[in-house]
Amino acid sequence: MRCEVDGGSHSVFTLTSYHACCVKHRRKLFDTGDNITRLKGINIEVSKRYDVDMINQEMAR
Repeated sequence: MRCEVDGGSHSVFTLTSYHACCVKHRRKLFDTGDNITRLKGINIEVSKRYDVDMINQEMAR
C-alpha cells in the first residue's frame, strides 16, 4: 500500500488505519511470549508485503 502526496495541492493527507485483534475468550492464547512473538512476526511480514509502515505493536493487558 502506497500513499503518494500531491505536491501541487494546498492540502496534505496522512492515511492511518488500525488493526485490532480481539481475543476476549482466548486470552490465555497470548499469555506465552512465543505466541506474541509469532503474531508480531506475521504483522511485520504483512506490512512488508503491502509496503505499509508499522508504527506500533502493543498488547493491552
